Amino acid sequence: MAREHPLTNGRLFVSFDPSGSIRELTYPHVGKESHVGGRICRIGLSSVAGFEWITPEHVLSREYESRAPVVRTRIVLHSLPSLSFLLTDWVDTNDDILYRHLRVENASETEIPLRIFFHFDMDIANSDIGNTASYLSDHGAMLHYKDHFYFLMTTLDGDRPRIDGYACGTRHAHREGTWRDAEDGELGGNPIAQGAVDSVYAVWLTVPPGGVVERTSVLVAASSYGRATDLLSRVVASPPSLSLSRCRSFYDFWLDTPVTCSNRLPESYLKLMRHSLFILKNHMSANGAIVAAVDSDSLSLSRDTYSYLWPRDGAIIAHALDMAGFGDLTRRFYDLLPGLLPKPSLPAQAVELRQMRHTKEKPLLPLAQPFRTTRHIHRRDLRRIEGRAQGQVEWDKGSLSSPAIFRPLSGCHPQEPPWISLSTISSSMPRSS
Repeated sequence: MAREHPLTNGRLFVSFDPSGSIRELTYPHVGKESHVGGRICRIGLSSVAGFEWITPEHVLSREYESRAPVVRTRIVLHSLPSLSFLLTDWVDTNDDILYRHLRVENASETEIPLRIFFHFDMDIANSDIGNTASYLSDHGAMLHYKDHFYFLMTTLDGDRPRIDGYACGTRHAHREGTWRDAEDGELGGNPIAQGAVDSVYAVWLTVPPGGVVERTSVLVAASSYGRATDLLSRVVASPPSLSLSRCRSFYDFWLDTPVTCSNRLPESYLKLMRHSLFILKNHMSANGAIVAAVDSDSLSLSRDTYSYLWPRDGAIIAHALDMAGFGDLTRRFYDLLPGLLPKPSLPAQAVELRQMRHTKEKPLLPLAQPFRTTRHIHRRDLRRIEGRAQGQVEWDKGSLSSPAIFRPLSGCHPQEPPWISLSTISSSMPRSS
């Protein structure tokens, strides 16, 4: 898996590269509708020492917290060794919001002015055609949208959104993108662009000597403009720390529910197990689908990805989660699969028996040998039997060519008594529970 530390709530999925740049963003299903597609959504820093995009060389460490899928990234700039950065990423458990909280600490005895640049390069709905990027001055936010996909981005300064500089532009042909506009520490202020677009916004701050400054960047995903602005209002009304606390509390409860998570294991083993669980859970959509991987780099090789649900691979993951005691997740997977499989045709014998319901003719159905199981079933349940619903038919192993044989009781007219005998000899169909 080339993408590190995926985050999701089952609808909004985000993953990163080693520098902490967003490389994958799918919504509203995990792995399906891709809106970044492997492009790079960067973070840049500008100071008196110059401008730098954060790269893997600046990252000291990057990992999940021990008990929650909250990613903590420690960053140091070689040009500003007195500043240390801690970036904390998480996705809200209830709403489709990505939080990126940046804490800047100054160890020197002088104040340091700093500008932080957030770049968004999006191909909404898997395409760079027909996208729009726009700065919304009344909301203090940047908006990317197309069709029924809307993404609002801003930075919170206390209880208000804040953007100190912005620019929207295009990236095609000879144009690399608006991110180049940021590299002189200034932004041109173009408020809108259409087509293959990207955007950058900046916040300015001053870090006092021996002090700390904190800012939180948010990305809101929604299916309409009204829903996006409503979510942004909700974000502004409640502090990010509330969402972070809710995320940690949820996973504390979730991890401690199964009895298989024994505290007798060494902490290093428990940490590895928990992080593995986070990765598995974060590749599951809210509808139960388990995707193999969300990594758009493979598009450059085969013009396809691994963002598919393969029943076999999904079943292996579901089995591992069952063994670990997390049946609350796998239940949705098992409920989803039957609706994805093709429905078998009605057995020819059942069709013939239905046609004889209101006739006096005895059914001339062949006897099946050997009979694996025989059940007596009331004729009023015949329709349910023919539909193979709710465990009325038990399938044994065999072939699709002979799914079931219906046999009347010896010497009985099909209308009297109201019971028939069902014998099953096939089981390429799933065994009912």
